[in-house]
Amino acid sequence: MATMAALAAGSTMLTAASASIRLLGVSAQDNAVVIEATEPAAYTVSRPDRGTLVVELRNVSVADAVSRVQPQGLVAGVRVEQGT
Repeated sequence: MATMAALAAGSTMLTAASASIRLLGVSAQDNAVVIEATEPAAYTVSRPDRGTLVVELRNVSVADAVSRVQPQGLVAGVRVEQGT
């Protein structure tokens, strides 16, 4: 499972468990966070607080994924984590 948390003026977290789908990278375009993987993946979204958006990618491996997100606009940061 991969989890990504994006914060409006906060940060983003992304985690993933080992699977055949690989996370390739995370980037930002204007106020959008773009998540790239080797193929479409099931996901859930939650907001644990006002400044955080968590995206959990099912059956996705983070492996060597790169986060190319710099704080800008509504996106303060992105964190990528391998889930269990």
